[in-house]
Amino acid sequence: MTKNALLFYGHLPQNCKKYGSQYNQYYSYGHWKQFVLNENDNLDVFIHTWHASEDQIDNVKAIFDPKNIKNDVYVHDDAPRSSCLSMKIANDMCNEYAKTHDITYEKVMICRMDVVWFIPVCFDTMFDASKFTVSYWGSGKNDENANRDFNRPYDNSPYYGTHDIFFVSNKENMDVLCSIYDCLDKYEKDVTCFVRHTLLRWHMKQTHLESIVDFKIFINNDMEIESRIYMTNNQNLLNKLKYLS
Repeated sequence: MTKNALLFYGHLPQNCKKYGSQYNQYYSYGHWKQFVLNENDNLDVFIHTWHASEDQIDNVKAIFDPKNIKNDVYVHDDAPRSSCLSMKIANDMCNEYAKTHDITYEKVMICRMDVVWFIPVCFDTMFDASKFTVSYWGSGKNDENANRDFNRPYDNSPYYGTHDIFFVSNKENMDVLCSIYDCLDKYEKDVTCFVRHTLLRWHMKQTHLESIVDFKIFINNDMEIESRIYMTNNQNLLNKLKYLS
């Protein structure tokens, strides 16, 4: 049997302290339901998180109907190791389920749950399984992230990196991405700027993934998506939230 998979990693949106409480942090759930879950009939969901309450987990189960979900008490003290371990665990759950149920996952997205989508996302038509789809901050002379050039040479700064909100490829490539956790001790010696964005980009460079990136999605230019909607002052996005949520 061939299907697609959606893997969530990291904190649930309402447990992301950096967002504060300016806006309703459950916004993303309705958008995932409308623009992703409802658009993909053959999609299995797997979730790894930590420090979530029982009520929060019950809510997530009701909305996403995951094939497996794991809520840990503790992962790591530092953010890069926590997120990379979460990616690894979510991917391991997917691999185990595929083996047990004789499923081949053709396309896999690994993503943070705090992403808010504004357009339909159909795995079958939107993504190329032979490529490695990454998201990126933005582009253009007037963009505050214009200096975050995907092709800039490594310079040990936060500007050498890629966004961490979602990645899409085939299962084999996703296994390579999620092996990053097992490489962190080595990368800590190689990379001075030990932050998630830099580490993910460095891992892609050390593996074959960098060579198959040809569809770089620039946030809100190529695709309407928002990962920090809770902090935005963009009235257009806020109006969409009020309409869709």
